[in-house]
Amino acid sequence: MGVRRDLRRIGLARRLLAHATHWAATQGLRWIDLQVLSANEPAVALYRREGFLMQGGRPDMFVIDGRSLGEIWMARKVTT
Repeated sequence: MGVRRDLRRIGLARRLLAHATHWAATQGLRWIDLQVLSANEPAVALYRREGFLMQGGRPDMFVIDGRSLGEIWMARKVTT
């Protein structure tokens, strides 16, 4: 999931997560899992606020612009 830079900080990501959670519930899914770059602190904070818990991660998963980045795995139970 991504939100265009000029449209950030107005609640779009939270609304996308709400829509995805609603869809998951209508499909009978029990969990939503995601991966996020560990350096993406705003996204990690958003997911935590939305009830996602860290499940694990992998350091040095990617090299982007010459910088080594890890990933965090997070999950949230879908409630009906």
